[in-house]
Amino acid sequence: MKKTLALFLLMILVLGGCSKDVQPQEQSEEKTVINVSAAASLKGALTDIETIYEADHPEYEIMFNFGGSGALQAQIEEGAPVDIFFSAGSKQVNALEGKDLIVNESRKSFLRNSLVVITPSESKLLPKEIKDLAEKDFTKIGHADPALAPAGQYATEAINYYNLKDQLGSKTVLSPDVKTTLTWVEAGEVDAGFVYMTDAMTTDKVKVGFTVDRASHSPIEYPAAIIKDSRNPQGASQLMDFMSAQQSLDIFQKYGFSIEGKEIG
Repeated sequence: MKKTLALFLLMILVLGGCSKDVQPQEQSEEKTVINVSAAASLKGALTDIETIYEADHPEYEIMFNFGGSGALQAQIEEGAPVDIFFSAGSKQVNALEGKDLIVNESRKSFLRNSLVVITPSESKLLPKEIKDLAEKDFTKIGHADPALAPAGQYATEAINYYNLKDQLGSKTVLSPDVKTTLTWVEAGEVDAGFVYMTDAMTTDKVKVGFTVDRASHSPIEYPAAIIKDSRNPQGASQLMDFMSAQQSLDIFQKYGFSIEGKEIG
């Protein structure tokens, strides 16, 4: 009888100990990860969207990789595990489409942005037009590297449009992405910088001199698409639908984006 009771108590202890170890493992396995590579300028809006989506869909966990769209494109081409690519320019998504790396029918383009030139908030300098940047007071002008981020492509196009390449070439300092340019201007490391309107709206450490004429550069649009090698195409499709739904569009507009060509308010 004593041996039977002892064995029964031992079984309870063993089973009880196992249940504590198994439960967290079962919970972690319930989460399905959705990997999203997104342009750095989308970080604020997508972080807010992530909070809402994960609260409503506890079975999913969104993992973001923010950076320059060109750099993200290269990572995808090299086989990085990505479910959704959200670019700050069509060029990068077009390149992936040309290499048959995206699900073509999943592609959506519903966000727009504007390019502005900013200076540090405490600076006495405030250009009113792009030609002002050629003045001697502006010694360092920052923008993203056009090979790494669309913001740099748009800035380069505008500079060339106004035939300012020679005057601004020696002053130009290239950054890996638009967020870095913003940080440089905030810190006063450059006298002026080309960033998106949405970036300028996130801080009180800079002031906007002017909006670059849209006729001087390619349209600033943000296409998103599911990657063909996605490990979670169903989850990616559901998240894509949510990002283009009205609740998400309201968040994007709060951060300064315009929707389907509407002017930024």
